[in-house]
Amino acid sequence: MLEYKIPTYAKIFNIPFFEKDIGVEFFEEDGKPLNAKPREIDKDYIVGELHKKDGWRAFHPCYKVWRDK
Repeated sequence: MLEYKIPTYAKIFNIPFFEKDIGVEFFEEDGKPLNAKPREIDKDYIVGELHKKDGWRAFHPCYKVWRDK
């Protein structure tokens, strides 16, 4: 549970830390790079993000071997 422990201690001890929305999807149906549901990330979404200069570079879950060809 480090995702809770580290920010909590940082706040307690006034240690600045970087916050970023990693786009985890729990209930929304819009595209997100990390998906807590057992629904594979759509290939078109991945390809679109990889072609963006500042797009996402980590995607989960992917159940099959995936190549952008």
